[in-house]
Amino acid sequence: MTALASPRPSSVNVTSPVRFNAHGPEGLIDGKAPGNVCKLSARHREALLALVESGPIPAVHGVVRWRLKDLVQWLWDEFRIEVSETTLGRELRALGYRKLSARPRHHAKSEAAVAVFKNLWTGRALQEGCFWLDERRFASIYPASVW
Repeated sequence: MTALASPRPSSVNVTSPVRFNAHGPEGLIDGKAPGNVCKLSARHREALLALVESGPIPAVHGVVRWRLKDLVQWLWDEFRIEVSETTLGRELRALGYRKLSARPRHHAKSEAAVAVFKNLWTGRALQEGCFWLDERRFASIYPASVW
């Protein structure tokens, strides 16, 4: 019996009978959707790699390091290809590049205050015999009356 002749309700997916008739029961298993065709060709990727490897020239490009936003704009200017920053980041990651970002630092951080704070806590912990400052041991070694 074919899928078109089966006594099923009419809400069954329209492509299911076609896939069943063409491939049998294995045709009903959903596969991965093909997705959109990639906008970048091998020539575009090579040009992008050359640009990233050479780095930006501040006087020419107006930036000191490449951001995805800058590379998206460059692709549009050079090839009239419109891609999102997410897509370009995915492409660069597939080519072996990683996004690097500097760890943020507070503008008013005082190294002297950090050193004093570290010495205060480690010194007190060693005096009390506490080597792990987790919440359970902290509460048992330092009673609330100290604070």
